[in-house]
Amino acid sequence: MIDASRSARRWAAAALVGATALWGSSFLFGKVALRELSAGHTVLWRFVLAALVFLPFAFRVPRPASIREAGRFALAALLGIVMISLLQVEGLARTTATKAALMIGTLPPMAAVAAVVVLRERLSARVVVSLVLSCVGLAFVIGAPDGGGGSAVGDLLVVASVAVSVVFILVLRSLTVRYGALATSVWLVLFGAAWLVLLVPLRDGPPPVPTRPATWAALVGLAVLCTGVSQPLWNAGLRTLGAARASLFVNLEPTFGVLLGVLVLGEPVSTGLLVGAPLVLAAAVLAALDGHADPDTFGSDDLIVEAASAEGGTVAEPLPDTEDDAHPIG
Repeated sequence: MIDASRSARRWAAAALVGATALWGSSFLFGKVALRELSAGHTVLWRFVLAALVFLPFAFRVPRPASIREAGRFALAALLGIVMISLLQVEGLARTTATKAALMIGTLPPMAAVAAVVVLRERLSARVVVSLVLSCVGLAFVIGAPDGGGGSAVGDLLVVASVAVSVVFILVLRSLTVRYGALATSVWLVLFGAAWLVLLVPLRDGPPPVPTRPATWAALVGLAVLCTGVSQPLWNAGLRTLGAARASLFVNLEPTFGVLLGVLVLGEPVSTGLLVGAPLVLAAAVLAALDGHADPDTFGSDDLIVEAASAEGGTVAEPLPDTEDDAHPIG
């Protein structure tokens, strides 16, 4: 039994590493797609293809119980799919994949601060230090005179997408608890694709059909790997290890993204990046280590792991607040 439990934890850890590696690769895939498509068209193609992946599940998961709840899903998709994705990809179009990935390292400190403000968690010294380190690290990465490629506007757009993902999880959580992670992800992706089909052509014009094989490969990678495959991997690991341990794996996403940007895309490594990156990553680890005292209530750990999943275009399996919330409908 001990060996089986240990094996399960190893597989869970491998699943979490796989999910964060896929999320980190989204910056690489995004940069490849942006060589031919605008930011809006990249997001539109990604979620139209993702909708095709998720569509068969729509006939097997619980449907919105009323028109009002369908409206809540539609509004959540507008915030969580359209706004987060457009901010992130618009930022990626203006900065490097390396710096954009590193900006995701601001997620744990943001979630920790949100937990203090909204969830009334204690303000610990570790949270304060992580916030200071994150701000100083961002100042080096964004404001260093040697640049390192990209613009401050692009970096800040990605940071804004992280902030929106934290707010999104706080707004969405009642639906996730009620319907479960898979059903919520299915309806978010389907409603999000519908929003994008309506809104992106108004801003960017009709979507062109990509002509380069590399663009199609990148779009399929974004839709299938980064959106479709990452969700079950993340939730499998989360169910076994719990939010407190899983939150530490979130920090691998910017690490993978930075490595792919430098090694595959050949992006420059500036002095500001060399100084700022360790500070941002250290801040992320400190915030994730802080945790919250009661594992049976929704707190900073849960907020970190669920917001990280939202950045990937889906939602994480929620940990119940009460016994009444312990089972999704269906």
